[in-house]
Amino acid sequence: MNKRTYRIVIGDLPEAADRRELLELVLAAASLDLHVQVRLLGRARELLDDGIDSAWRQLEDQALAEILTGQTEDVVATGPAGRPQSSASDGPIVVIRT
Repeated sequence: MNKRTYRIVIGDLPEAADRRELLELVLAAASLDLHVQVRLLGRARELLDDGIDSAWRQLEDQALAEILTGQTEDVVATGPAGRPQSSASDGPIVVIRT
């Protein structure tokens, strides 16, 4: 059986106080053995630039989450009213815009 993919799209670099909470959200999903894909857009890519010990890089290194960078259209299809929608094989999409 294929695992569902739960996608989290971070639209911009979060405030410093919010970065840890976002990281904890991804860790919580991973602890439930969910396949998590995190898409970092725009300045959110800077989360990966915290050096070799970056917690966000470690998520991928430890196979806890898949970290992607690129365009929203690669991940999110929008339905009526511009709301994200997923295909039948995908789990929910959480879009975080800061």
